[in-house]
Amino acid sequence: MFFGASLSRIAVISIAVLGWFFCAFYTAETANTYGSDYSLWLIIGILLGPASIPLALIYFRLSGERYRRRKYSVDGKSDLPKMVRCTRCGEFVPESFERCQFCGAIIRKRKRFI
Repeated sequence: MFFGASLSRIAVISIAVLGWFFCAFYTAETANTYGSDYSLWLIIGILLGPASIPLALIYFRLSGERYRRRKYSVDGKSDLPKMVRCTRCGEFVPESFERCQFCGAIIRKRKRFI
């Protein structure tokens, strides 16, 4: 009985530690996607655990170039094009492109006028 209780306790602690490190690595990957320092955000993720994910998302949302351009523009609109992720290679390309500039995959269909 004693062995079973300690084994379940070890399992719960192991899952909690793995979840904590998953949050840290997810935060670091999010930072890397936004062009920030991976190792700095990995340390922040390790220190804060699950709280680091919303912190990183809010930080990058409020400190992004698109947000600044919209905030300080005259008419409140960003002059940067909206970006979409290519389904084949995963790179971001402007929404107006018909084909991905990296792999050539079709991003959106051409509108044909008859």
